[in-house]
Amino acid sequence: MVKISGDETHRTLAMEFLADDIQANTISPGVVDTSMHANDDHENLKERQPFPRLVQILEILDALFYLQSAPMVNGEKIRIDGGAHAGAK
Repeated sequence: MVKISGDETHRTLAMEFLADDIQANTISPGVVDTSMHANDDHENLKERQPFPRLVQILEILDALFYLQSAPMVNGEKIRIDGGAHAGAK
């Protein structure tokens, strides 16, 4: 078995299941606004984000619905983090 990074896994799966008409994509959210974080933590977490707010669950669902309706999108990683992955802030 060969170890590959998480970034490569979805691309490998996308090619592996292409003949079966199965898509393999990833959604990578930033810090999500959930009840898991205490309300007093929200301000601290917001300050660390490029946009001064946390990712909303509906924004993740929007990406999921997009992927469901886009059969030609395969092997992609959609980041929902306000630009944090690009080094913003």
